[in-house]
Amino acid sequence: MLAINGLQVRYGAIVAVRDLSLSVAEGELVALVGANGAGKSTTMAAIAGVVKPSTGTITFLGQSLRGRSSEAIAGLGVALIPEDRGIFPSLTVEQNLRLGAYLRRGQKDLGKDFASVYRRFPILAERAKQGAGTLSGGEQQQLAIGRALLSRPKLLMLDEPSLGLSPTMVDRMFELIDELHRDGTTILLVEQNVRRTLEIVDRAYLLTNGRLTASGTPEQLRREVDIAGAYMGGRAAAAGDISEGRTG
Repeated sequence: MLAINGLQVRYGAIVAVRDLSLSVAEGELVALVGANGAGKSTTMAAIAGVVKPSTGTITFLGQSLRGRSSEAIAGLGVALIPEDRGIFPSLTVEQNLRLGAYLRRGQKDLGKDFASVYRRFPILAERAKQGAGTLSGGEQQQLAIGRALLSRPKLLMLDEPSLGLSPTMVDRMFELIDELHRDGTTILLVEQNVRRTLEIVDRAYLLTNGRLTASGTPEQLRREVDIAGAYMGGRAAAAGDISEGRTG
């Protein structure tokens, strides 16, 4: 579904992503993992058309995304939920959700899709007329995901969905991502909680300073890579630190 080859992204003189190649097949849940500043969010932003690559190719369902606007890419079925969630605090919950359907071709089955989102996130139904800015962090994340689902995405990209959430809400977020995957949604995930991430993904790519340093199934990465060391600036860490999630 998604193929990236030789991607490079610059911010002025700074190279944020270097010669990155990766792929996501239809129905997969794939993660980008690595320390802060590794280039994970920049990669997602390049896919979504938010930042422009300097070199490399990005293809989605056989179509090049290079040079397309973020709106055009969203219209192809790519939905990005950014780290800051991107909700509109002055609008109601319902109005935010309706924005998710803005680029849909026609409004067929919109009522059914709204009902599906409200079943998945009952709190959104309860607070449909409430201002989105009054929601808690976990509720805002549910709103961001619900809005993305209303666009009927072919590829759902989640950037740090558990960031800043309570432990209970973190558990619910990982359950939700796993549910969406099992329902057939193709997902590209950026997430700092590496232990929980490797419990649910099909494959993962480890980025270090903008470069791809390892990739494979969770089992392969646990066996072959010092993931904890990668998160801790290269300091060695015992394998037990990975299994217990003590990654810094």
